[in-house]
Amino acid sequence: SLSPTKIAPDMDKEIWDTPEKGPLVIPGTFWVTLYKRIDGQYTLLGEPRSFTVESLELSSLPKVDREETLAFQEKAGKLQRAIKGTEGVINEALMQLEYIHKALLDTPGLDMKLATEASEIEKKLIRFQWELSGDKVKQDMYEPVNLSLSQRIESQLTSTSKITETAKKHYELAARDFEVLREKIKQVIDMELKTFKDKVEAAGAPWTPGRDIPEWKNE
Repeated sequence: SLSPTKIAPDMDKEIWDTPEKGPLVIPGTFWVTLYKRIDGQYTLLGEPRSFTVESLELSSLPKVDREETLAFQEKAGKLQRAIKGTEGVINEALMQLEYIHKALLDTPGLDMKLATEASEIEKKLIRFQWELSGDKVKQDMYEPVNLSLSQRIESQLTSTSKITETAKKHYELAARDFEVLREKIKQVIDMELKTFKDKVEAAGAPWTPGRDIPEWKNE
């Protein structure tokens, strides 16, 4: 799976949704190792064992094309991992802002400019989210939307066919746009949001997820 790690099952998935998976390997010899975990300690069970993956010879692709397909899928998979990880960072930041909105309302003598600033940062992050994964509201209403960066690289990630020129072009466009967008997102997350959380702390707002240990001095 290329998505951010989750502890609990994804309750939003329907029972008919296909589980996430990576590209298929090229036939060859592979190794598997088994460990057991007790109280956080990992112990090797037996020796590593080899097994062979064989082709059913149902594909018309020659071996050289299968290798090219896998190489592209691995490259596209790295980009998808970065995009989905960035989506995770944005989702976490939006969650932090949701708590901050409530904390600001609970703060005596609140300067409402802080609430407005929180909303402005939130709007920026939501726009970034649309560029990465699409406007899900419009998609659910079947309105026409531009392809998101994630959608551009998903089509042949698990394909057993030769990678099309269209898929290659989509990857190039997604990689180019993500490189620029990533820097914009880092600016908002690492600079604007961090500075804003310092302002929230200075205002004496209750602690919220994502903020540092509260400032305190013995009086």
